[in-house]
Formats: sequence, C-alpha cells, structure tokens
Amino acid sequence: MKTASIIRGVVGFRGSVILFLTCFLSTFCFSHPDAGAHQKGGMQSNGFLKVETEHRNLVVVIDGIQVGTTPLSQQALRPGTHRVRISHPDYGSWLAHDWASDVEILPGQTRMLSVVFDRYVAINSQPYNATVFVGGSEMGKTPCYLKIKDNETLIVTLSTVGYSDSTFAVTSKADQSYRITLVPDNVPAANLNLDFFEPRNKKNRKSTFWLTAGLTAASSALAFYLRDKADSKYDRYLRTGEPNAMKKYYNEARKYDKFAGAAFATFQVSFVVSFYLYLKKVNK
Repeated sequence: MKTASIIRGVVGFRGSVILFLTCFLSTFCFSHPDAGAHQKGGMQSNGFLKVETEHRNLVVVIDGIQVGTTPLSQQALRPGTHRVRISHPDYGSWLAHDWASDVEILPGQTRMLSVVFDRYVAINSQPYNATVFVGGSEMGKTPCYLKIKDNETLIVTLSTVGYSDSTFAVTSKADQSYRITLVPDNVPAANLNLDFFEPRNKKNRKSTFWLTAGLTAASSALAFYLRDKADSKYDRYLRTGEPNAMKKYYNEARKYDKFAGAAFATFQVSFVVSFYLYLKKVNK
C-alpha cells in the first residue's frame, strides 16, 4: 500500500510537471516574438484622407462624425468605404447643398480630395423679364439663378425690347446677387422737338422751368424710393423658401419695380426739358 502511494505520488508530480511544461511551451510557441511589431504594423496599415478646397473652416464629417475643418490633412481611417460630407460655403442659401460622396480608403495610402462646390448666383434686372444669355445660350428670364463653380467666370448678357443690352462678368467669389438696371434706348435728337415745351413769354418760361425742375427732383426721389422698396421685397423673396411667400414677395417686387421704372422715365423727360429751358434762358 505504501509503495502504491509513492508510485501514485510520483506519477502525480510528473503529471503536474508535464502539464506545466505543456502550457509553457504552448504559450511560447504560439506567441510570436514580433507580436508588438505586428500590432504596430496594423496601425500603420490604416489609410489617410486629405481634403483641399478654396474655402477654409468648412466642417468635415466622416461617417456621421465631425473630424475637423478644411483644409484637412492626414486623417487616419480604416481601409474601406467611408461617407464624407463637407459643409457648403453658402450655408445660408436654401439652394446650396453640402458636398457628399463615398470615398474608398486603401491601406497605407493617402487619398486626396479636391472639392469644388456648385454655387448659385441670383440675376435680376430692372425692368424684369429680361432674357439672360450666357456664352450666347439663353438661360431664362430675370429673375433667375445661374449655377457657377468655384473659380469660374461667366459672361452674362441681359436683353429686352426697348433697352440697351447689358453685358457683365459673374464670378463665384463676388456678390451672390446681381441686380442690373437696364438703360432705355436713346431717342434720336432729330426726332425730339423740344420747342413744344418752349413757353411763349418770359413769365411762363420761368414758371415752366421751375415746374420741370421740381418734377425732376420729385420723380428722382420717388424712383429711388420705389427701387429700394422693390429691392427689399426681392431680397425677402430670395431669403424665403415657402412657395406662397415667394410668390407674394415676387409680385410685390414686380409692382414696385414697374412704378420705379415709370418714375425714372418721368425723371428723364423732366430733366431733359428743364435742362433745355435752362440753356435757352442762359443763351437769351
């Protein structure tokens, strides 16, 4: 019995030693000596994203998380497809939309994004409903919006019957709203008989001069007032996105614009007449 106990003790001790050595050797064999380097290499296997644009401090969101602002350099990302969104520089405009796209990131490589935004420029005229041409192509009637890219320049021409064409340059870096006052076609001097306005006596001539001068000043002030009212209504039309309100402000802007055009025409006629009477007075 004593001998059997000793044998069992020896066997149990040897078994424990064998079990310990087995566990140790297993741990040693399956633990790679460069495990730390492998983990470090896993970090280095990330890809990187770099974002460039003409605009600074635009918010950059990747996979729903804000990671910084433009310009963005060396943003580490896991390999794969990521959703990138960049806020639009004209965030106050209801026409502006953020730039968004799915971007593929490869291990150990830097993906460069050069973002160009579509911007919208409001074109309006006095009078309304002038035809808008860009590069010889008709784009619509005023008021309208033109799409333009960063660093792009458009040559715009406004044309309507009874007024001289107006050509101007539109750039993405300038004011995003243009309001152009068209100049009426000149009336040939040979067809304008100002003698009709010539009073028959000196007293009437003086009274007519002061009357036309006063009408010139009043019509000028009225034209500026009505134009400002039209501009105010049109600005409200641009800022709202509600269809009924847009229609209301647009119609009011057109109404004031027509009145302003009539006052401006009165100013032109009265100014010409008063200036003519003044010259007649000086010459006599």
